[in-house]
Amino acid sequence: MAGVSHGLVNFHFESKEKLLAETLLFMADEYRRNWQLALAKAPADPAQQLAALLAADFNTSICTPERLACWCSYWGEVQSRPIYQQQCSANDENYIDGLERLCAALVQDGNYAIDAVRAARVLRFTS
Repeated sequence: MAGVSHGLVNFHFESKEKLLAETLLFMADEYRRNWQLALAKAPADPAQQLAALLAADFNTSICTPERLACWCSYWGEVQSRPIYQQQCSANDENYIDGLERLCAALVQDGNYAIDAVRAARVLRFTS
């Protein structure tokens, strides 16, 4: 735990909703930086970039039981709390666009008869 009193947390964030929103923003930014760094370090080859992007989800600095529990809580709240969707939509769109571009490059390079957008969607929901 953070070692601060509930009163101090309530005073600083003003409400549970604001605390949850700030936590989400922090985690979303942390996640975005993680996958962007993985791509920056990967070779320019689309297959190696895709592998780096998918492996980034399992980076031990962001893939912890506590963070996974927090993400699961947010995903369960998205339908009833639109603020979460508003806060993360730009990050999600950037990730999905990058994933689709990598899949499109692989499909083109390998002359595969598959839909790159569909392949990206499958990878996004299984990684």
